[in-house]
Amino acid sequence: MKLLLMLSLLLVAVPQNLQKDNALSFDKPKQQQSIPNPYVVSYPKDVVVERLAGYFKDSQMQLDTTFTRKEEGFLVTKPFVFVKGTLTRSQLDRFGSCPAAEKRNWTRARATFQITVEATAPDQSRITVSSKLEGLSQELTGSSWVSCKSNGQMELQILEQILESLK
Repeated sequence: MKLLLMLSLLLVAVPQNLQKDNALSFDKPKQQQSIPNPYVVSYPKDVVVERLAGYFKDSQMQLDTTFTRKEEGFLVTKPFVFVKGTLTRSQLDRFGSCPAAEKRNWTRARATFQITVEATAPDQSRITVSSKLEGLSQELTGSSWVSCKSNGQMELQILEQILESLK
């Protein structure tokens, strides 16, 4: 009886885990991007820019007044250190890809975000989020910030937070 029950469970479970090439897969299915970047919202541009300015005023990420041009819909944050210490390498690998160097000792990671708000209609705006990802490489001769290529994960998280703050 137990054998029959196990076989029936196996027959039900296996077809769900078969991939296109009939290979069995036990890992979690990859999630699709939940929202597109850029994203269109049903708010006028000036309302979105003011709400974003308020959002960044209340968060740990501060707007860089040197580069931010609110009237043009261009907001830039100051570099934000989001990880320090032993987790730096894994976080840099999670959010992007850094230049390959076997001996690099990553000690910090930071990101600078650029948010562009464009009016697409009188009552609609398009929000685009991009970032500059950097890792601090500690060497014998000194330390330097090294630019890394973002994979879009961090921008997606910021865009989700922005959309949540607009509700």
